[in-house]
Amino acid sequence: MAGLYFHIPFCVQACNYCDFHFSTRLKNRSAVVDAMLLEIDQARNTWEGDTFETLYFGGGTPSVLSDADLHRLADAAQSLGHWSMQEWTLEANPEDLSVDRLQSLRSLGVTRLSIGVQSTDDRVLRWMNRAHSAAQAQRAVLDAADAGFEHISVDLIYGVPLGDSREMLDGFERDLDAVLHMPIDHLSSYILTAEPRTVYGHSIAKGLQVEVPGEDVAQQYALLCSTTAQAGYTHYETSNFALNKGSEGVHNSRYWAGSPYLGVGPGAHSFRRGERWWNLSNNPQYVRKMMAGEPISEHEALSDSDRFNESVMTGLRTLRGVDSAQLLRETGVELALQPALKNYHDKGWIVAENGIYRLRPEHWLIGDGVAADLFVVDA
Repeated sequence: MAGLYFHIPFCVQACNYCDFHFSTRLKNRSAVVDAMLLEIDQARNTWEGDTFETLYFGGGTPSVLSDADLHRLADAAQSLGHWSMQEWTLEANPEDLSVDRLQSLRSLGVTRLSIGVQSTDDRVLRWMNRAHSAAQAQRAVLDAADAGFEHISVDLIYGVPLGDSREMLDGFERDLDAVLHMPIDHLSSYILTAEPRTVYGHSIAKGLQVEVPGEDVAQQYALLCSTTAQAGYTHYETSNFALNKGSEGVHNSRYWAGSPYLGVGPGAHSFRRGERWWNLSNNPQYVRKMMAGEPISEHEALSDSDRFNESVMTGLRTLRGVDSAQLLRETGVELALQPALKNYHDKGWIVAENGIYRLRPEHWLIGDGVAADLFVVDA
């Protein structure tokens, strides 16, 4: 079973923390879509034997595309391989979700909206350089529910360096209270990180700002975990929380489980049968090369060690955990033989049941470091 991801590399304006590939030059949107359609056509022979279950429009901001361009991509997707649709997600910003647009997206076939709320505080939204207000975010979610979307996810960011420790914690508590009273069934909440190629990253590097101390981030994460639990959410991945059985993000869960996926568009990544490839992150070059029949991607074959390490990294971030027997079959590496495992098991950080190893959720915030201690390093 496979997933199909469309990377829509456009945004109305640049958020000061985002390092995903995007452009604020919107004039060539249709040209990029034309090139993406050609990429799908070229992938058809390779993927014709696969069954696709999830379709995901990410970015960037997919909601800046016209209904016509979204329709063109959706039609092309349906012609790629076999389909047994379980989930069709579209990421959207609140300012794009008018009542009419929501109805159009429902008619198109979108089943799940992922809405970039990020904060319910206008001061924080201005600091982030978001294009919407808190009131617009609230209205968009309510309108989406009224339009009949059963699966609505919102994004929140914490660890924003505005105020002292108490002010930041209180602000995030207000964010959580606000969104958990919205008609949603899923929450994704991420730590603000200072990526080098962002406005925020540059300001940190120049000493104009200071990142939020780790202990404050940990305190906010603990609040996130306890508040969502009290609201009845299941914490199924480090940054993701589902209200009901079936509310989990199916497409992203397949990533974490190591399932194949095809990524289409500038900057998109793909994975299949131990091979990974990624498209160049430049819109004009992507269009030019696609139209000229030139290569647009770089490839790498993953070694058994690579696959073991990635499976441990993603598995320990989830409630699903790591199936050691499956991992041994797929990579030839025995997790139980990793020297650091006993230490984490003895400390009670990692628990094992029927060959499934799980990192306790209270340690997920530092899960990547735990996983790195278990990595296999090729000689």
